[in-house]
Amino acid sequence: MVSSDFVCPSTTLNMVHGGIDFRGSIRVWNFAQKQIVRSIKLPGTAGTIDIKLIPHDRSARAYTAGMLDDQLYLVDTEHGTARSVFDFSSIAAEGWPQLMRVNRDGRRLLVSMNQAGKIAMFDISNPERPPIDQSSGSGARVRTALHRPQSEREAPRHQRLLPE
Repeated sequence: MVSSDFVCPSTTLNMVHGGIDFRGSIRVWNFAQKQIVRSIKLPGTAGTIDIKLIPHDRSARAYTAGMLDDQLYLVDTEHGTARSVFDFSSIAAEGWPQLMRVNRDGRRLLVSMNQAGKIAMFDISNPERPPIDQSSGSGARVRTALHRPQSEREAPRHQRLLPE
């Protein structure tokens, strides 16, 4: 299991002096023992909100997005490293990439760019160099709910990613 460390919670309260303390690290867990196996620090203050393991990846790698530095990181959970594999500012500077989903067949990664109002969709069949999938509409404004709907009646699968 993996989790991301986005912000120091106490700095979001009015009782602590100073601004919000954004973080940029990943925790790798042994879920059975409920212990952190390792922490992986990303460069600078990335502001990582979400992380997704790559399905069927023999190296147990994952992706996370740096909200504040506009980078998509490939995380090696076994060796404790992370490196940038895509610059979101090539789509929209300060787009705030945040929430992530991998499609059912594990071949596409969708990342919301909340400030830019866009969704970036990547072909993740080659995790080292995930090209942006041009069919995603990532060059146009799109709307979607990255969270699954409460029922299929609310949003059938073919209507979950729609151009505006």
